[in-house]
Amino acid sequence: MDEGIGLWRIKRLPHLLKVLRDGLVGFAGICSKNKLHRDISEGNVLCAPLVNTGEDADYWSESESTLVDSDSDSDDGATMTEEDVDSMFNELPLTSEAGETDAPTYEEYLNRRYNGEVKCIGKLYDLEFMVNRIRGDAEARGLEKTGTPAFIAAQLLLATRHQPVQHTYLHDLESFFWVLVWIVATRVEPGKKMNAQAREVMADLCNPDDRSLGNFKTRFVATPLASGKKIAGLNNGWNQAGGVVYRFAEFLNSSIYNKKPIDDPDFLFFETPPETVVPMDEEDPWLDIKRVIDIFDRSICLLQAQH
Repeated sequence: MDEGIGLWRIKRLPHLLKVLRDGLVGFAGICSKNKLHRDISEGNVLCAPLVNTGEDADYWSESESTLVDSDSDSDDGATMTEEDVDSMFNELPLTSEAGETDAPTYEEYLNRRYNGEVKCIGKLYDLEFMVNRIRGDAEARGLEKTGTPAFIAAQLLLATRHQPVQHTYLHDLESFFWVLVWIVATRVEPGKKMNAQAREVMADLCNPDDRSLGNFKTRFVATPLASGKKIAGLNNGWNQAGGVVYRFAEFLNSSIYNKKPIDDPDFLFFETPPETVVPMDEEDPWLDIKRVIDIFDRSICLLQAQH
């Protein structure tokens, strides 16, 4: 199995957003097959391995299969060494993107996003807990806290046997949100340390008590403005991640917790999404997943323009 590269190695925010976006596309592919992942974590969304082809412009390995790892035993002898990764990973050029892609279906998005110079550099790993998206009543009544607590959706952490919550694709989407928050909060510039806000966020995410952790996550998602500003205030060189967290939390807040989104002038540089809100579609999750992908696509494009 070709091992991907951990998100913690990434030093550029647009790079991180591209990898997470590609992971979201891989997740959409799983949903298109009527499956759920149920174990989205910072260790299961990885950057595609580097391949030494002898051409500077073609180090990123790419194929449609890089969207989801199938636990194959293939081993590419050209994969680069750890030393190569450390010295070159954050120097490789990132292909410019045009922003949001008009694609009403998952297949159309694949064709339009990855059919040119843009390579898929994110990969979704570990399908151990994957289940059918539509499950029977008996399964619906069970507790479904699969995965690492720091990345599990708030509703699942707060579920009880008397008040069970069935795991849906929206909960997997929320797990991607917590991966983003985790990686941004642990980001430290060379020669610096985490500030008090970063330490506070990490202490909350590492709370061993499910109910306390679930309550923290509920508050964090239910207050997109405050949470976005907290991320922007981590003072680690990635302050613009606050806008992505703000928009992502806004989506989760309206989709899962049924709260009305509010715009804030501090994050208007990340553009206001279209006013038309697509309702959650249990038959076709793509429309909801695409809304999150759009947040990443817009942010990647804007960050590229600012640099």
